[in-house]
Amino acid sequence: MTEQEWLKTRPPCIQALAAEFPLDYLVLLDGRVHYILGYTEGDMLMLSPVDPGVDYEAAMARMIYLCASHLRGLAN
Repeated sequence: MTEQEWLKTRPPCIQALAAEFPLDYLVLLDGRVHYILGYTEGDMLMLSPVDPGVDYEAAMARMIYLCASHLRGLAN
């Protein structure tokens, strides 16, 4: 199943977050690049300072949650 096929099976709130912050969107947080690992139905992004393409297990172990509204505020 492709990412787009999977995304179509998710609730609308997850689809909207993924459209706004795609998986290749990089987040600068505390001076470090963070990678998006996923999304929650509570408008949260799952982030990690470890590139999941390099080390998925380490990325998951260092995962943090960030409210998407914090990033929306930076764009204003």
